[in-house]
Amino acid sequence: MRHPEASLSYVYNNIDLPFLPVLCEMEEEGVLIDVGLLRDTEIVAQTRITQLEAALNHLAPGINLNSYPQLSDFMYSGLGYEEHPKLGSSTSKEALVRLRGNAFVDLLVEYRRLDKLLSTFVTKIPRILGPDNKLRGHFNNTLTKTGRLSSSNP
Repeated sequence: MRHPEASLSYVYNNIDLPFLPVLCEMEEEGVLIDVGLLRDTEIVAQTRITQLEAALNHLAPGINLNSYPQLSDFMYSGLGYEEHPKLGSSTSKEALVRLRGNAFVDLLVEYRRLDKLLSTFVTKIPRILGPDNKLRGHFNNTLTKTGRLSSSNP
């Protein structure tokens, strides 16, 4: 026999519905963003990216760090790494983590991490803020399997 609290209707009526006013208020109120902190973060990250590019270009002259074919050729032919049975000569994050311990690879992992931080969050968020420096999105309480909130737009 199932416990009455295990039914979907119980979850909907006693958890999801009572939570909707909270989500609506969160969406309406927005999240205040410290734009100055984002600018400072951008400066620090961009400075470090410039340093990483110089170090990477010193270790691999002429390699375009955003060209996966050139990186792959350099890493697997130039550095002598063996291709992974499943990943091949990939330069994906998963492949790079497996190859850590080499100066070039370690610097490349940091470079990509900072570049993604900048391009995904630091430089984009200020462009989508309201005039009050608040970020507003739509919170979804039923789209994840884990029971967590997700957000869309943004």
